[in-house]
Order: sequence, then C-alpha cells, then structure tokens
Amino acid sequence: MRRLDERRVDDLRSISAELDIYWTREGTLPSSLEDLAKEPGVFVELYDPQTDQPYEYWVLDSNTYELCAEFARDTADEHEP
Repeated sequence: MRRLDERRVDDLRSISAELDIYWTREGTLPSSLEDLAKEPGVFVELYDPQTDQPYEYWVLDSNTYELCAEFARDTADEHEP
C-alpha cells in the first residue's frame, strides 16, 4: 500500500510540474489532463496504478488548479513504526 501511495505522489508531482511548464509557456492551463498529455514531449501517468481511475484535475482560475488522488493509507500511518 505504501508503494502505491508513493507512486501516486510521484504521478501527481510529475503532472504538477508539467502543468506549471504548460502555464509558463501558454499563459493558461489546459482544460484537461488529456489535453496536457497530448502536448509534444509530455509523458505523464494520468491513471491510478491500482484502480486505473483517472487522477482528478480542476482548473480553479487562470493560474490555479487542483489535482486529486485517492490514497490507500491514512497520513496518520506515517507515524507508526
């Protein structure tokens, strides 16, 4: 479960980095992650490694977005031995 959550975090970080590059280049955010993935040279994982459901993405305004994933473990688990 930990490895799957680590993968999700890595996927979201990669998506976020590509969104930031896109925004810097275009001055706007893509309307969907699928549009982002169509860009030349962009290689991001858009689907959860366990459920195969797409990560969620919402454009909140011209330069703000939300990315979401469902994690298997509670963050409180991080403090357990």
